[in-house]
Amino acid sequence: MKKDNRSSHPSPGTGVSPEQLHEAEQRIRRMVAEGACDLHLHTNASDGTTPPDVLVRMVVAGGLRAFSVTDHDTLAALPAVRAELAAIGEGAPQFVPGVELSVDYEVRPGRAIEVHLLGYFPLGGIEAVEDWLRVLRGHRRERNRQMCALLTKLGMPITLEELEAEGEILDAEEDFADRPDGDVVVGRVQAANILVRKGYAQDRRDAFNRYLGPGRPGYAPRERPSLRSAIDFLASHGGLSVLAHPHVYRWTGEAAGLEGNLLVDVLKKLHGWGLSGVEAFHGEATPEVRAEVLAAGLTAGLLITAGSDFHGGNKHAAMYTAETDFSAGL
Repeated sequence: MKKDNRSSHPSPGTGVSPEQLHEAEQRIRRMVAEGACDLHLHTNASDGTTPPDVLVRMVVAGGLRAFSVTDHDTLAALPAVRAELAAIGEGAPQFVPGVELSVDYEVRPGRAIEVHLLGYFPLGGIEAVEDWLRVLRGHRRERNRQMCALLTKLGMPITLEELEAEGEILDAEEDFADRPDGDVVVGRVQAANILVRKGYAQDRRDAFNRYLGPGRPGYAPRERPSLRSAIDFLASHGGLSVLAHPHVYRWTGEAAGLEGNLLVDVLKKLHGWGLSGVEAFHGEATPEVRAEVLAAGLTAGLLITAGSDFHGGNKHAAMYTAETDFSAGL
């Protein structure tokens, strides 16, 4: 595969009216207010373990009225999700096409951190971002190449072909049979699984703590778009931008302010850039964190969203169900 030399920083779209974006926000707001929704789910098209059709059946079994699939940098699961919903027919839950992006946010001059941005397209049109996502997947592949080289140098040989075989297994399944090559995303999670299988790490957490996390000897950075450019790009194509799990960036609780970034100040700044919302309800957030993010988001004038961040067997967060209550304070 040839290296894609196009920039990870997106070009603007054709433009979407403020009225359209407002309607998109209102749809998400109603979903969250009504409850029984989960707007942050992953399939095995990226770093989850659940096939798309199975995920839809789990959504239905859990009594959810609305959900979103937000795989990393890929839309590969969407055809299978839509096919399963069509098979269900009348009474199927509402589906919001989505994607999760890794972007850079400059916390102070010369220091940027990786944060995650959820892009939602409740009015449709997500396919317009596919060309850009393909560029981002190319950057992931180059990072994977460097990561495999580092791990091999450390005496834990993993080839790029071996890593990508984790995705090729998925491509061969019916859910992904007609997708273009490279749509299924592989990365550090799959590398961690290989390290565990080969006996180089006890489990995925151990693999990340010792080898694959930032600053560890097997970590390789990758080119990422800036947070601001990603917000602009999504909006220009009719998408909403929502900051995922802010507690992960040490912006909540006792860790808040270590970089001079009090959560409410960050959210106000990002709202000024065009950020649509913040994920206040997250599957791994404590009640205290949820309350803090909710209050900060409302103060900043942002849309409040809820998502479990379900990854199947790759993460402990359980999918939300109709019994999950996150309506308090909305």
